[in-house]
Amino acid sequence: MRVLSRGTTGKDVENLQYTLNILVDGHFGRGTESAVKDFQKSNNLLVDGYVGPNTQKTLGLSDFRVHIYDKDRVWFAGTPYSADYKPLRSLASWADKEKADYVYNLAFFNMSGTGNDKYGVIKGRTVTYLKAEGVDIGYGGVKDRLTIDSQNICGGYKTAIRGGAKKYLPSWGYRCRNANGLLTNGKYFQVQSVTTATETQIRDHMHKNYDVDLMLIQDSGGSTGFYDAKKEIHLAGEMEGVHGRPVASVVCVRNEEPIPDPEPDPEPTPSKTLVCLDAGHGSDTAGKRSFDGTLLEYEFNRDVVSRIADILQSEGVDVLLTAPTDSDVLLQDRVNIANQSGATVVVSVHANAYGTEWNSATGWKIFHNIGSTKGLALAKAIQKQSIPFLGLVDRGIEGSSFYMVKFTDAPAVLIEHGFYTNIQEVELLKTDNYREKCAIADAKGILDYLGVAHNIGVRDYKKMYLNLKSKVSEVKELLKND
Repeated sequence: MRVLSRGTTGKDVENLQYTLNILVDGHFGRGTESAVKDFQKSNNLLVDGYVGPNTQKTLGLSDFRVHIYDKDRVWFAGTPYSADYKPLRSLASWADKEKADYVYNLAFFNMSGTGNDKYGVIKGRTVTYLKAEGVDIGYGGVKDRLTIDSQNICGGYKTAIRGGAKKYLPSWGYRCRNANGLLTNGKYFQVQSVTTATETQIRDHMHKNYDVDLMLIQDSGGSTGFYDAKKEIHLAGEMEGVHGRPVASVVCVRNEEPIPDPEPDPEPTPSKTLVCLDAGHGSDTAGKRSFDGTLLEYEFNRDVVSRIADILQSEGVDVLLTAPTDSDVLLQDRVNIANQSGATVVVSVHANAYGTEWNSATGWKIFHNIGSTKGLALAKAIQKQSIPFLGLVDRGIEGSSFYMVKFTDAPAVLIEHGFYTNIQEVELLKTDNYREKCAIADAKGILDYLGVAHNIGVRDYKKMYLNLKSKVSEVKELLKND
């Protein structure tokens, strides 16, 4: 494994960040360096921020990601061999379907076949032996069998190790590799190369470092991937697209965290709901304004966030702001504020832009992290309150890898409330009435998602403003006469 340090990028950096339980973006920046130094200090290593051999060994890092589980936590899943329809699913989709904590791709499958045979549709069919949850999923491959239990048994594409002895594999062909097997103590393992490797290299790594009874080579290349459902993180050496390549079968794992004591607390403490509100950009952010300069996005964002906060607090919900002043805040700092607070949800408020001159782009849109079912549910709740209440075109809900929705621990959404590059829509964005309606819609959606009952109507902000202005005038007059 190469030495990692500040400035390096890549899949091995992602694996390091995942192991350190910090933001996973593949860039070894200041935050990663700080986490590395903290780890080195707490483990009596040289504190230099470099991830060299000693730090790698202590972290358990190498060119291969090896996960070992008790067999009772593992099961296989896939589409039945003879099914009329064989949908391919992303690892995140499989995790949601199977209610699994961790998911790995498993067997080779037919990606491009056409037509039918006596077993049904060919495309999407698993082409090595697999029985998953008692159902026949695929046939073919090697004769060796990896048995979890009577309901979950798999073959493989090639046998790498049998009875502790290495079997022949080619030493050429660098791809992201994927294999599974059993140790001599009966535990199940899944091993994947962090970047690319040969079949010989992944075999030799397991043979040298572990007591392996059986090891089978499984689907590799662009299919190879690992998904952590709790953290909503997908690690893949040859990531295809945003979601990764959809696959036909997977290995599923339950988390080994201890089961909470079922006995009720005699004096239960209600869980605290905290909504983290993120007002996008800042007064020092370049651009981010209408072409005529009459609308500054940061000002719109902060005004709406302030109104949302007022509504939520009036309903008894605690609120945290990531950008409490007009100045911009780094995205990583915003994410850190949200994550360290233990926020229940994160809502990032924005106005949209398109092009370099006035144009017809229009409408409302909301984004959530790709594969986040909770983020999608939050987005749907806010959309339901916003459309048609705001009177804008509904551009819909979209999965995204925007920083504020991807790297927050809590379910997060980013809302675009209209285009300030549209000469008609920018006038709407300037009005007190529209901003109030945006805040009401967002707040109602948040409360609906949280299950908090509410009875929110359109508040008379103008009256409140005039009352406040009157009181300010009274105070000024008293000070003048004092």
